[in-house]
Amino acid sequence: MKKRLVSIISLLLVLVMVLAMAVACKKNDPVIIPGGDDDGDGDGDGGGTGGNDDKETAWYDDVKFTGTELVIQLSNCTKDTELPVGGDKYMKGPDSIDSTAGSLGVVENEVYKRNRAATQNFGFTLKYVYCDKEWSYVKQYIVEQEGNYGSTEKVDLYCDMLYDMEACAVENGIFANLLKYTREDSGVDGWAAGGFFDIASRYGYNVNFMDDMALSENRKVLIASDYFMDVLRAMTMLPFNKDIYTSVVAVDDPDAERLYQKALDGEWTWDALMSFQDVATSEGASTLDDNRILIPLACGGLTASALLYSTQFEGYTERVNGETTYYKLENSCNKLVQLFAKAGQLAGCYGVVVVGGSDVQSVETANAKFTSGESLFATPNMLGIIETDAFQEMSGLSIMPVPMLDDQSEACTMINSRARVGALSFHSTKKAAMSAFVQYSSEKSETVKNKYFDTAMKGQFLVGSNAGQILTKIYTDLGNGKYAILENLILAK
Repeated sequence: MKKRLVSIISLLLVLVMVLAMAVACKKNDPVIIPGGDDDGDGDGDGGGTGGNDDKETAWYDDVKFTGTELVIQLSNCTKDTELPVGGDKYMKGPDSIDSTAGSLGVVENEVYKRNRAATQNFGFTLKYVYCDKEWSYVKQYIVEQEGNYGSTEKVDLYCDMLYDMEACAVENGIFANLLKYTREDSGVDGWAAGGFFDIASRYGYNVNFMDDMALSENRKVLIASDYFMDVLRAMTMLPFNKDIYTSVVAVDDPDAERLYQKALDGEWTWDALMSFQDVATSEGASTLDDNRILIPLACGGLTASALLYSTQFEGYTERVNGETTYYKLENSCNKLVQLFAKAGQLAGCYGVVVVGGSDVQSVETANAKFTSGESLFATPNMLGIIETDAFQEMSGLSIMPVPMLDDQSEACTMINSRARVGALSFHSTKKAAMSAFVQYSSEKSETVKNKYFDTAMKGQFLVGSNAGQILTKIYTDLGNGKYAILENLILAK
């Protein structure tokens, strides 16, 4: 039991040590709640978003970049299996419509329509190149790319893991300030007329998360919008086996309505999770060899950060000393002490198995225990993991939010640092064209997003009549972005 407690607390300590530099978390205010499948204008080409196209003349109607080639660099790293890469599916898309596509294929068809409409409207072509570097190695690769002025393979738009992209963002001359390429004068020094970003409209953008990623009010370089679907695929959540729940834990709750309601009523806490410990079959300390356990907890950053940031924090105070802004941890200290205590209880709880190994190995081992039907809950994961064969093939798959500290807290969903966000190359000579493409694609990706949530996640992969409400809650509870981002910046440096 002592080893389990130390395993969890040591993970949380790594994260909490840097929280003294973090800021009071800011509740995210998503633009669009998942749901309400929207096929846009229905002409098969636009992948449009409905109402915005009703006006007679759109901003992009007379914007042309005929003959321009835009180069987009996507991640194709297969080593970080915690979030399977999604750039080819949700940004590049297929080369043609697949009329026999399954639920995820339907989403990819919408990506094809969106991209084809963009290239037809603007007259440019899209070229994709790839970076196969894994988490924490991407930064150096991009820095070297941007420093190689003689290269003939210049990239105009980067899309890669948030951890490394934020580390690049603090370097001068790597990414361009988006506020210099807006349609209307943003008021920042160096604003260049001719850009097409309209981030302030919030249409298609996750503006609050972009604010969390921003280094200052006048410098915004990282992009999170509906076009960058890997941001939403990186939302943390807790898979559970509805078949085990309804057959072993609560036979009188055949659709798991009471369990879902706990989350919807703000009662889904660590104590609530531990109350199901009797599901475990072991007579003593549980192990991975047991027929059934409560939850296998991967011993790595994904688990620790998901648990830590699932509770909204209050009490950080911003202080200004001359030109320096810093953040002081005040009232949140008590909550962090409570988190430590609760983590210890969780690590020693009957039916909980802490899985050792490297971050990736421990997650894979923990997930294998869950997908084999031998645990009630999975270790905390990112939403995109549900697309993998092992999860899709299991029976009774559903999801819950990551539990809160207690029922007096406010739920929060974090976006993991493996989310792939976008950024304009500082040295690109095609910033106007790329700003037009990203703006257009962000506006026109609502259908892609809704197909992903409604047709794939709610319609195909998740069981339980209220699973859709839980998915919506996970999405609308996005927050704590600034905390995790500052922590990543410190670790990356």
